[in-house]
Amino acid sequence: MYLWMDFATMVQRFFIRFILFTLLPMVSVAQDPDPANLIPNPGFEFFAKPPIGWYYRGRQFTEVMKSWSSPTAASPDAYGPHVRVPQSWAEKGFGEQQPHGGASMAGLTLYGCEEGKPHCREYLQVRLKEPLVSGQTYAFECWVHHLPRSLMINRIGIAFPFEPITNDDDAPLDLAPAWETSSMVNCSRGSWKKLTGSFTAANESRTMILGNFRSDRETTIRSPKRDALPFAYYYFDDFRLVKTPPILPVPVVQPNLTEFTPNPGMLIRFRDITFDWDQDTLLTEAYPELNKLVILMKRHPDMVIDVIGHTDSQGSDRYNMNLAGRRARRVVSYLVDRQIDPKRIKWTAKGARQPVADNATEEGRRKNRRVEFLIVGK
Repeated sequence: MYLWMDFATMVQRFFIRFILFTLLPMVSVAQDPDPANLIPNPGFEFFAKPPIGWYYRGRQFTEVMKSWSSPTAASPDAYGPHVRVPQSWAEKGFGEQQPHGGASMAGLTLYGCEEGKPHCREYLQVRLKEPLVSGQTYAFECWVHHLPRSLMINRIGIAFPFEPITNDDDAPLDLAPAWETSSMVNCSRGSWKKLTGSFTAANESRTMILGNFRSDRETTIRSPKRDALPFAYYYFDDFRLVKTPPILPVPVVQPNLTEFTPNPGMLIRFRDITFDWDQDTLLTEAYPELNKLVILMKRHPDMVIDVIGHTDSQGSDRYNMNLAGRRARRVVSYLVDRQIDPKRIKWTAKGARQPVADNATEEGRRKNRRVEFLIVGK
């Protein structure tokens, strides 16, 4: 019995290592078309599973749309090639608008509570690619278009709660926006309007929520025509959130295992998990540091990490992305060999895009040839 269990474990590890180091290197590392953009799936082009139709509850939108979610029971609307708008809503003009880019977009009700509109406040919530850096200035943009018969408003904003919101009701959210529009968002000429703004991060949130965070009485409205609907409805597409110079470093945690409490968004960098030039072989000094990580993950069994591989600037971008991926997978294999569940470990290749030291010196390049760990769940 025990011999068979040991043999089965050995076979499982063999196949994991085979996939990590034989099959995966044969597949080119996917290139992020806009690595500076912190918002994943910015144009709503990727669905987690086929849309179930146009009637969504907040939970259903969360299940269907990749990377995005509804923070409340109120229901954002997803539009795409396989989404059909019911006739009763199509008669009001819903779904006639074409996306700004690609084939998909989202829609939100942003005003109308005092008129008794169900789901009078809808929101879009997204998990950023990395946490905000406190004190860093960011530039935000998105494209909007309003439903022609609906009201126009002056309040569309973004907020950054420290933790994602998962409310069971459809009540408006009481959040202070980091940025919001002050003038009327007018798209009456029939074209998409680009919203742009900037803000300085006040915390290290990894969650962005878009919507109207003001009450009806605090929101100014404008009616486009006599037969206007008694609520405001806008389409959204093509989001972008980027850092603006000067770029501040992402805070790094050097964990004290006796006191450390892991939280999503924390970036852990162990001092000695670096690599020789053009190599993915773990150096001897890396093993004590990796063993600390093993202890940490066994002490916190709900902790999920993203192993992030980096390189110095020597070599092409494509080559460095592949090398960074091999380094990350090498660490994944080490952790799996020490009984860490593979489901708790993701990996990402960053190549030379996020240096921590000057690539003009050998010492700087050595520091950049590294692997870091981002806590993505607990």
